[in-house]
Amino acid sequence: MKLVVGITGNFGTGKTTVANFFKARGAHVINADKIVHEIYRNDKRVQKKIRQTFGGGVFRKGAIDRSELARVAFSKGRLLGRLCNIVYPETVKKISERLKKSKKSINILDAPMLIESGLNNYVDYIVVVCASKRNQMGRCASLGFTPDEIGKRLLFQMPSTKKIKFADFVINNNRSKEHARKEVKKIWRKLKRR
Repeated sequence: MKLVVGITGNFGTGKTTVANFFKARGAHVINADKIVHEIYRNDKRVQKKIRQTFGGGVFRKGAIDRSELARVAFSKGRLLGRLCNIVYPETVKKISERLKKSKKSINILDAPMLIESGLNNYVDYIVVVCASKRNQMGRCASLGFTPDEIGKRLLFQMPSTKKIKFADFVINNNRSKEHARKEVKKIWRKLKRR
């Protein structure tokens, strides 16, 4: 039986690190953000819709400038909604294709907005990764994001307290990577028994 486990958590909680721990155990990992980046790069229809909606200013040398598009989209909720409406159908299609091709019994869908986007309807279990605001800010800052950029992104994400209500498993990622790895091991054992 093929299981699909959604991993989600807000900006800077360490969900991709957690997804990689599942990968090390043998899971097939699908990263929703990477799929969106591929769509931006390769899908001419999506590029055309983005140009019509957001203008030429979000393009650089003919390609979508992801950081500029994010800056514009995260400036207003309705703009982020429009972007999601453009990209979401193609993202779901590509995720479905990759899940069908997977030969693994446990498949991980790493998606920051799993619940907000409705992708949670495509998974069997949900793992929510949480961290304190301080740790989130620190992790994001180390990746080069400004406090303003971090704040705007967090503003459009469902608070962790609400995400936890959807969770089958919760990983508190305020401690060491080794602690997170051990939590993944516990969840892995439970998943293998189901």
